Amino acid sequence: MQDKTSAPSSASRKIRRLGVAVALVVALYSAGWFFVASKIETELDARIANPATLGLSELICDAPEVDGFPFLIGATCARSGLTTKDGLSASAGAARIAARIYAPTSTIAEIDSPGAVTAPDGSTVEATWKLLRAGASAGLDGLTSLSLTGTDIKTGLRLALLPVDLDVGAEEGQAHLRRVDRNLELAFLARKLTISSETGEVLLPEISTSLEARIDDQAEVMSGGPLRLRASSGTITSFKIETTDGLFGELSGDFDIDEEGYLNGKFGAKLDDIDAWKKRLSEIFPDARDSISAVSALLKGLAKGKDDVKVTIRVDHGRISLSMIPLGRIPPL
Repeated sequence: MQDKTSAPSSASRKIRRLGVAVALVVALYSAGWFFVASKIETELDARIANPATLGLSELICDAPEVDGFPFLIGATCARSGLTTKDGLSASAGAARIAARIYAPTSTIAEIDSPGAVTAPDGSTVEATWKLLRAGASAGLDGLTSLSLTGTDIKTGLRLALLPVDLDVGAEEGQAHLRRVDRNLELAFLARKLTISSETGEVLLPEISTSLEARIDDQAEVMSGGPLRLRASSGTITSFKIETTDGLFGELSGDFDIDEEGYLNGKFGAKLDDIDAWKKRLSEIFPDARDSISAVSALLKGLAKGKDDVKVTIRVDHGRISLSMIPLGRIPPL
């Protein structure tokens, strides 16, 4: 006669074995996590004590702590900052950086407001924000992508090269860099961007703008190399501007920058509602009202009476022209 208790006993043993296996995996995982965390903490303390290993003269990370258990692993600093050997310094509030255990080559960082940057020439940037988040992905030969997103950004620019101090604000700002083969692809976005002088004079009414571009043979930037603008080339895939009252413009085309730093290129441009753009630009740049009216008349002629127009803008050694009509000059970079 078959033992009626044998089947339940066998099932119970399997459940107990499964439980023991799960407990063992959890214990080993926890031990591994805390072992890696201790290594990160030791490495972080060493970097803070000897910032020269990172090419810095100072690295600030107050009250460093490694956390994120169980699915993340990262570090937090109650206050953050750094100073380069060239004299560039930056400081901010608390900083948090973490990587997912299952994707350790991708990291996310958040930095609390406020922040400040001081350049060797005395230029300063002071900023506040609601959210500032950065993300990065890396491969065997360095970074493959880098992104930065911020909301409710307010920035004060005191730049040595500008005669006027500027206040810049945006509801949202994004910057993205990506390495594709030997090229560097970039994208920028600013929503509800405003620029005014320190006295409150509005220099740029609220607009939204975006840029998508590729710079040839500049992938080494993602590995820490310098950005070489002179003797470079690339493509502006799309550069858009849109105002709060619906005005829209877009530009795209190939370009190159020569050894002297002058821009050259041929760009296709699209402009909606020429008369409205004429009115808005005349309000922003009253001293250039006559030139704006002349260009507007030219565009109306090219549009053959329509409100929207598509034209080709050429830039030769920094000189901008539209249908052989000079529009201005871009200084060398």
